[in-house]
Amino acid sequence: MKYLILGLIFSGCATQANMNNFLQKTSAPETGCLPKDVKISQYTEENLVVSNWIAECKGVKSYCRRSPSGEYSSSTKCKELK
Repeated sequence: MKYLILGLIFSGCATQANMNNFLQKTSAPETGCLPKDVKISQYTEENLVVSNWIAECKGVKSYCRRSPSGEYSSSTKCKELK
């Protein structure tokens, strides 16, 4: 039982780290920054296919949204917050 709990804890951390990495990579082209320089916060999901978050780079925050753009694809758009 102890190993099951530890496994669940570590898999949750890995999943969150993977999601953060994915969001950094998809936000980078929209913000003009390298993925490693993008800080992600306030991630939310509206449903299973639309998600929103704040991407910050070099002190500039952008509102990002990922949504379906076709049957098997999706796109990310970011807009600078003023």
